[in-house]
Amino acid sequence: FIGDGNSGSPRFYIDGDWENVEFTAYGKYVRDINPLSYSGLTLVARSGHATYASDPCSAAGYYARIYADSGEVAFQKEYYHDTGDIGKVYSNSIRKNFFDGGIPRDTWIGMKFILYTVPGTNSVQLELWLDQTNKTDGGEWILVHQYLDEEGSWPANKPVPDSCSVVTDGKAILGPRDSCFLRIDASEVHWKDASIRRIDPTTNGAVISNISN
Repeated sequence: FIGDGNSGSPRFYIDGDWENVEFTAYGKYVRDINPLSYSGLTLVARSGHATYASDPCSAAGYYARIYADSGEVAFQKEYYHDTGDIGKVYSNSIRKNFFDGGIPRDTWIGMKFILYTVPGTNSVQLELWLDQTNKTDGGEWILVHQYLDEEGSWPANKPVPDSCSVVTDGKAILGPRDSCFLRIDASEVHWKDASIRRIDPTTNGAVISNISN
């Protein structure tokens, strides 16, 4: 999946019945084209974003991102996506410094986004692991960021419409959703080796099935 930076924010959707997942892909940020504040490498999980045009509430999902300009790693939650008057509704991003001086250009970086509902709760654990070896010997994966989305801990940055009854302000995104996706924002970015594994959070994230693309 290659984006040349001239097509806005193209997305590559991987449809399924995704709930507790390990979403892995290797991204290469080649160069800025018309960079935005959120340009970088982005994975999105537990989302229904593909149908936002007919149902803006379905866009709710969790983002894992490496910002190109700052080199920070981050999580963000989308609540709503509309092209009309309301626009897009997100949480604030939870950021952590990682790459000094910005994301390395023209370099393959492995991203592993692990997301699961903590058993017996309505809280969602997010983890971002990175590999900078381009899969040498399976990769050298390092946990670089984590966050627990508990009720009320991660509110929206503006009102969520009352029509969104499933994911309301401050609530975690629970249950299976229709898609995971790769995203490119106004930059030349290459993606390869994307895969999704369903995991069982009751057994320390043991894999229960694999889907590769």
